[in-house]
Formats: sequence, structure tokens, C-alpha cells
Amino acid sequence: MKHARLPCLLVVCALLAAFAACPRLLAQDAAPGAPEREVLAAENDRFDAILHRDIPRLTTLLTEDVSYVHAEGYMESNRKDYLARVAAGKVTYTSYHIDNSFVKIYGDVAVTHGIFGYQIVTPAKTVNGTLLYTGVYRHEAGIWKLLAWHTTRKAP
Repeated sequence: MKHARLPCLLVVCALLAAFAACPRLLAQDAAPGAPEREVLAAENDRFDAILHRDIPRLTTLLTEDVSYVHAEGYMESNRKDYLARVAAGKVTYTSYHIDNSFVKIYGDVAVTHGIFGYQIVTPAKTVNGTLLYTGVYRHEAGIWKLLAWHTTRKAP
């Protein structure tokens, strides 16, 4: 009977050692820590840069190989193309708000999800909308940069 407990004890000890060595694994669902706050701050900075059409700032917040999928069904697959679209000003954001955003950190990569409410002005009309989004960020050169973005319309 004494030897039957040994495998269970070894498994418990191994799990405790693994969690002790990787405390971030236990904290992922806790309140946002510094890295999570940094990612959400980078996300808000990016939204502000888009709102103000601040191309120099936006350039620093995107990876060179960013992939940006729009809810309307088109995409840009690099920073140059995305920045050209923003700079062209065919769509102008007049306001936005983020709801229910959260972030998960996986080493040097972070994934965000949330609800993005916005108002845009086009040459033809003003549009208010709500999108669900997923963002993927990579920690690069000391800051979190957008690597991939995908939005879809929120069901009514």
C-alpha cells in the first residue's frame, strides 16, 4: 500500500515544481498585470493614432508584416499597404470606444479580444457600428506591436 502512493506523490511533486517554476501560468486569468496593461495601452494608442491619422505614431505600433483583416472582407498584408489606406483618408474615424477587452500573454505574443464601437465618416455617409475583434501583438524592440488584426460585425 505504501508503494501504491508513490506514483501519485511523484506526479503531485512534479506538478508543484512546474507551477513554481512558471508562476505566469497561474496568473493568466488573474487581474491584468504589467504586461497585460502594456498590451492594452498599445492597443488604445493604436486606436488613437488611427482616430487622429497619426501615421508616424501608427508606424511604431505595427509590425512590418502586420496582417489587417477588415469586417468588410478585405485585408492588407503589410504595414506599408495598411498605412497607405489610413493616410488616404477614404474613411475617417470620428470616435471609438472599447468594451469588454481582455488580453492573454504567451511569452512575447499577446492576444486581445473585445468589442469595438465606432463612428466613421465616408464621402457618402456617416456610419455607427460595433465590431468584435481579435488582435495579436508581438513584443518587439521593447514595445508591443500589432502583428494581426481581425474584425467581424457584431450580431444585432
